[in-house]
Amino acid sequence: MTSKRAFSQIPTDIYKVEYPKIEEFTETQLKKMWFPKETAPKKDIHDILTNTSKKEKHGIFTVLKLFTKYESVIGNEYWSGRFKQIFGRHEFVRMGSTFAMMELAVHMVFYNEINLLLNAHDDSFYTEWKDDPVLTERMSFIDSLIDHENDLISLAGITLVEGCILYSSFAFLLHFQKNGMNKIPNVVRGIDFSSQDENLHAEAGAYCYRLLQSELQISDEERLKNEELIYQAVRQVIEHEDAITDKIFAYGDLESISSAEVKIFNRNRADQCLINLGMKPLFGGVQSEINKWFYNSINTYIQNDFFVGKGREYVRQWNKTGFVW
Repeated sequence: MTSKRAFSQIPTDIYKVEYPKIEEFTETQLKKMWFPKETAPKKDIHDILTNTSKKEKHGIFTVLKLFTKYESVIGNEYWSGRFKQIFGRHEFVRMGSTFAMMELAVHMVFYNEINLLLNAHDDSFYTEWKDDPVLTERMSFIDSLIDHENDLISLAGITLVEGCILYSSFAFLLHFQKNGMNKIPNVVRGIDFSSQDENLHAEAGAYCYRLLQSELQISDEERLKNEELIYQAVRQVIEHEDAITDKIFAYGDLESISSAEVKIFNRNRADQCLINLGMKPLFGGVQSEINKWFYNSINTYIQNDFFVGKGREYVRQWNKTGFVW
């Protein structure tokens, strides 16, 4: 196969699976399925309003303003749109539809539920970013990246969006249950689930990038040209993500987490995306302290504690006949 037509011209009603790795991504997402209501963020509202400092409260509200907007773009415009235009085969369409469902029907609803509970859901809350030059530039950049005419650049773009953008926000919220902290456990539980999903989507995007690059059989010259564009995109992603980090910590660092730590983490995430794309890391060097607990949180087994609502190993699709009596 030497053309993307190998993917895009095959009708979606042909159900023969020729790319089992794509099916694996879909099945992994389905196994991780969760629902907004089960996280019970309502239980944390009093905690947010009365048990957080001014610095903490500012950071929480700052990140919530961005989440719903990004989920709408990623779910509706990309996985349900551009991705299916690139890959027309059944297994790719299924994966894209599954990812889009998670973004729109789960993540966005979860984030918005918190906004509603905090009475932070008027029109200005959702559109305030338009009055901020940093955020408007960032959204414009993201749109141009994932809408790029070059399918490979578009796939690299979604890898960065899913694998790097918003991770400073994830880290900020997740830290409330790390290093001796014990605040907003239900919100953290939902963010834990969400960050697992986004990491999976980023890995899938990178895999599809490498797959398409291989089947297009592009020249070394074209590959290097594409990689330079991707490196430029990474630098801009980091610039924007650092700007968001500055907004989160506008009132100063917290004892439990600092803007410097988060900015190192931003670079670690960008390098991981590049490695997944089959490229050399751009930043290298020092690892953030956040790495020590962030990846443990999204990768390891967590036993369910039904008293506090933590855990992710409860499986609904159990079958009585599967037990050995």
